Amino acid sequence: MAEVDELVQPGSPSAALGAPTVIDLDVDFDALSVEVGDFDGDANLDLLVMGIGSDGAVADAILLGDGDGAFSAPFDPGLVTCSAYPVVGRLTNDDRDDVVVAVCPGGLDIFESGPTGLASQWDAWPEDVSYPVVSTLIADVEGDGDQDLVRLRPAADEQVQVFQSRDGRDFWTVSGSTVAEPAFTSFEPQRIALANLDGQPPLDLLLTDIDYDVARMIGTPTIEYVQPLELGVDLRPWNTYAQDLDGDGLDDVIVTSRTDRALQVHLSTGAGLSSLPVHPLGGFTPWDAAFGDFDGDGTLDLAATSEDSRRLRIEYGDGSGGLENPTTIGLAVPAVRIHSRDFDNDGAPDLLAGTLSNGTVTLLRSSTAAFQRS
Repeated sequence: MAEVDELVQPGSPSAALGAPTVIDLDVDFDALSVEVGDFDGDANLDLLVMGIGSDGAVADAILLGDGDGAFSAPFDPGLVTCSAYPVVGRLTNDDRDDVVVAVCPGGLDIFESGPTGLASQWDAWPEDVSYPVVSTLIADVEGDGDQDLVRLRPAADEQVQVFQSRDGRDFWTVSGSTVAEPAFTSFEPQRIALANLDGQPPLDLLLTDIDYDVARMIGTPTIEYVQPLELGVDLRPWNTYAQDLDGDGLDDVIVTSRTDRALQVHLSTGAGLSSLPVHPLGGFTPWDAAFGDFDGDGTLDLAATSEDSRRLRIEYGDGSGGLENPTTIGLAVPAVRIHSRDFDNDGAPDLLAGTLSNGTVTLLRSSTAAFQRS
């Protein structure tokens, strides 16, 4: 492991950021993605790295975490997929995270993790048809304590499908909703997110068309999505996130834009959304973002990566939904994926940046006071 020399841009709110630690993945393929989960059930966070091998096939490796911010040597968990971009979450009824992968020519497969981190296909997954899948996520949609699977298919009947878990044993029902309506003739979403916009279960749906707009649909008691409404965002969207920035118990909607190098926050009011002005990012082109209380003031902050810059950018929350006092942190190479999780089990969120182009990830541990304001 090594440390990056360049740390904080002058004028940031802290002049004493701890040094990011570079972790060599030591994999024999070109890494394209990194996801985080507990794949062996020891309550320590592990890494799943996927990419393309020299033979052109998708390759994968798991690095088990020791709970102190370090990771073991990589091993092949046994995933079989045609995509290097998995989705990780706890679908089965054990204490290990599972992996959802795309299969060819279409559809999904689910691999459940074993006690050593090795994976095997989950035979409870009911999928038996081939259909392209645009976006997938895992979340507790109806608030019953187990994780469900949500997927977005290209324009079709039941375009949004929710597979409701039955205590992690299997899926007891599948509900579907169609996005295409007369008002949505030009709306073709590529990404989905879930949010608590009205304080009522189930979670509501956010859809992002990266060439057009962001829309929301309200979840019904039958786990269907209705009342589509375009938000009319004031920038060209790239990613959409749901986080409670103002601490009122409702998720707010954060839309980032690579084209505009900016973001926009839409605050939930319970009856709708109230848009804040577009927030410029100082020429920074956001690729991915993660959220956590990085300065210990009780409000959420935002950390973002850019594939065009060897920096992370941190924007601190002001408690009312706004973001302020940006800090930039130097990296050896640009990062794409970013995760905000507690890798060293000290109760505070750390940051893991996917500096994958040089075969590494970069860990910034909050325990080193890396995010404490002076």
